[in-house]
Amino acid sequence: MFIAFVIVAIFAIAGKVIFDLFGITLYALRITGGILVFMIGFNMLQGDSTHQKTKEKAYSPAQQQAALSIAVSPLAMPILAGPG
Repeated sequence: MFIAFVIVAIFAIAGKVIFDLFGITLYALRITGGILVFMIGFNMLQGDSTHQKTKEKAYSPAQQQAALSIAVSPLAMPILAGPG
């Protein structure tokens, strides 16, 4: 939850400058956010689960915990803060 707060705070303070720097309009952000929400919802309706291909290798409990504790990724940031 802290990460979502930081993302929202940064964009509340410097969002206009960041969007102007990259040439992103509010209209384009809304369209992109809507497309992402639609795609995620459509995949949820399909009920397909993703399967990762892993080698048949034993991992230590520390390695398993490290793999499960990934909290921040470039894809997770827009989802935490919302589409606009």
